[in-house]
Amino acid sequence: MKKFIIRIVLFFVGFTIVFISVGKFDNVGRCKNKNENVKKLVCLQNFDSLDILFLGNSYCYSGINPIYFDSAGLKTFNLGVSTAGVNYYSVLTNDYLLSVQKKPKSVFMLLSPMTLSEKTDDALNNPIYRYANHPLSAEEYMFLYEPSLFKSYPKIMARSFSRTFVNLYSYFVSGKNYCDTGENEMFASKGFISSTKKSSFQDELKTNRFFTPFSKSQFDNVKAQKFLDLASELERKNIKVVFYELPSNKLYSFFNAAYLRDYAVFILKIKQHHNFIFVDLKLNDNYYRDQDHLNADGAAIVSKEMITQIKSTNDLVELFANK
Repeated sequence: MKKFIIRIVLFFVGFTIVFISVGKFDNVGRCKNKNENVKKLVCLQNFDSLDILFLGNSYCYSGINPIYFDSAGLKTFNLGVSTAGVNYYSVLTNDYLLSVQKKPKSVFMLLSPMTLSEKTDDALNNPIYRYANHPLSAEEYMFLYEPSLFKSYPKIMARSFSRTFVNLYSYFVSGKNYCDTGENEMFASKGFISSTKKSSFQDELKTNRFFTPFSKSQFDNVKAQKFLDLASELERKNIKVVFYELPSNKLYSFFNAAYLRDYAVFILKIKQHHNFIFVDLKLNDNYYRDQDHLNADGAAIVSKEMITQIKSTNDLVELFANK
């Protein structure tokens, strides 16, 4: 009986070691990965000496079009990544700074009720830290940024295990190489992901169920403090930090009054110590692709308005220096 138990234990220990080891290769073939967030990360080292690095979630990548900043003489890159919150902002910023020779003049960080919600930094479904130019292991990410994820460690590793085989298949089968400027549209768009879709009431009815849980959300003061800590860290590196918020269609209607009140208090605190740009435009459904994302037409208007606000803010005029 004792030998049987030892064999069972050894079997499970061996299986676990193999399981975790295979999962370590979940980012293999990142240059052949067609995910738009991953395709964006392989571009980073090609965008050096920026005036503005835009950080954010999907609101950023669908709402900030660098082409308009180019025309104003500002070198920018849109590093918006799906589900990104403050933990992913830190990962993305550190990866960018390690990937380029010269740090950006400024980092613009998106804020919205969504970026402080429980839906941000989705390590299970969108483990972007694994696909960075300087990737973190799941264990490193949890230890450095989100220790509470250790309770989900088996699920995360199971997902990594399955991704390994999917990515290996793409590696050997795909003829694409997204590290090549000719194959990857993110080089030309500078991280902007365009959509021509227009929001409709019928489409929104089908997807409202994804937003209704926010009615019970509680404002996360720990995440809020992390935003301030990240800003301080960047400023110690002589990088100007600017917070910004974009129009978000019906997003606010899904959050409860207490959450929005705490969010408003946090924004007031931000404004006391940092520049804050709020593109407060009342756009109709034709400028959104759904309940909370701008489409290409909306992004054009919003990007131009943001440039106008930057030009009219004394502390930010220096971004145009030597232009």
